[in-house]
Amino acid sequence: MHSGIELVDKIDKLIKEKGISRRQLCADVGISNSTIATWKTKNILPTAELIGKVAKELNVSVDWLLYGNDTEPPNKDDKYHRENIFNRIKKLLQERSLHKVHEARELFNIYLSDIISFDIILNWRLYRIDISEEILIKIANKINIDVQYILTGESNNKYTFNPHLYKIAQQNEHLLHCLHNANETDLKFFNEYFNMKMWYQDYMRQRKKEEDSKLNMS
Repeated sequence: MHSGIELVDKIDKLIKEKGISRRQLCADVGISNSTIATWKTKNILPTAELIGKVAKELNVSVDWLLYGNDTEPPNKDDKYHRENIFNRIKKLLQERSLHKVHEARELFNIYLSDIISFDIILNWRLYRIDISEEILIKIANKINIDVQYILTGESNNKYTFNPHLYKIAQQNEHLLHCLHNANETDLKFFNEYFNMKMWYQDYMRQRKKEEDSKLNMS
């Protein structure tokens, strides 16, 4: 665990990256301006509640704030390395950009701000915080690419992976776990149910896409 001095040094680095001051961070967290300085001068750690608030405000995990560092994780050549995933997303956004934007922050703010903030995904890239697989699936859908390509760079066919089907499977995980014990009648019911549900939701998505297209043309 970091000491109070190490913690404040890390906080100072994060607020510099974020482009804010200690005073602003203190105001956002709801503490006095001198509080963070006290942690360093007295070499003490704040309460768990305060650490949680600071971590949330700086878009990092509590574990990383207390224990982590910015040394490079191993196997950077690994296709699943977050740096490689981040760069694939950035490249896809550049290819699809109608604004001829190339700077990562601006690209993410234009196209993905409704899904995730750039500060969060930047800290995720540096292994300072985790994000759910749902976020990556939403990003894949937003830029019309399969999530397999984002994760591995090995497929550029949107239809090799169906994020919608994956989401339905997650929502019905409790049913899927018991399928191996189901009798023939139950299996038939599950099959018809899932097929009907997927057809209906695909149909509704297609209708919405057509309606959006008409609105854009008008």
